[in-house]
Amino acid sequence: MWGKSDEFEEIRSEIRDLKRKAEALNSPETFAESAKLTREVRALEKQLGKRVEARAIVKAKAQNALSSFKWLLILVLIASTWKKPLVSLASDGGLSLWPISILLKFPDCYGIDGTVISTFWLCIAFHLMARILRDVR
Repeated sequence: MWGKSDEFEEIRSEIRDLKRKAEALNSPETFAESAKLTREVRALEKQLGKRVEARAIVKAKAQNALSSFKWLLILVLIASTWKKPLVSLASDGGLSLWPISILLKFPDCYGIDGTVISTFWLCIAFHLMARILRDVR
């Protein structure tokens, strides 16, 4: 699967070579040879297009499978840690989480003050991971 780009590059270079040959033979005396090379170029371009399209389909299926697995993993992690605090911060220590306390305690919004549930952090982690992967591409 990963060696396909070399194969695509070989086909592209062959197409370039055939086009150069066809252009060099583009005269009334060598019209038949030029037309034959032009037909070969068109056939190779169609073949390359089909292969690129097939590779795109495989890539899309793999991305869909990974995305499905990611969401399944998120659901399993959320279900396994439902209403269990990830971190419990001492509320008497003067640390106030007032503006974001509901988000930090998300599925259990009325739970113990000063707790952080893993759901919030999973959402942040997956959002950051998606952003990093998008920037890498």
